[in-house]
Amino acid sequence: MDILIRNIPDDIVKKLDTSAQREGLSRNAFIIKIIHDYAACKEDFLLNALPTIVRALVNDELERMLRGAGSVENNIYLSSQKLMKIAEKLDVLLAPEIEKSAESELKNSDVLNLLTFVDTES
Repeated sequence: MDILIRNIPDDIVKKLDTSAQREGLSRNAFIIKIIHDYAACKEDFLLNALPTIVRALVNDELERMLRGAGSVENNIYLSSQKLMKIAEKLDVLLAPEIEKSAESELKNSDVLNLLTFVDTES
């Protein structure tokens, strides 16, 4: 069957020719392929629903990420609160030790012992 299409703008014909050449087809074969693919997918429910499905998937992923960001933020807050409590306990425990001894006398092992003690207290 022959179909005659009139008044196709020159720029559209050039784009068709470029695309046809890229696929190794004649203009006629390329246009037949376009019409065939369009007719085949027009009846395909999944292809017609694709934008809706994609939008739903993107929204679900965004909601999941937002929930995750909230829990990460909460974990950071709780960790910072715990670190502040540990720092306060260290200040209470270390301040008297530092005041009554020269700085060089406080050894790493003493600090580690105090940290272990503070950790077992909390």
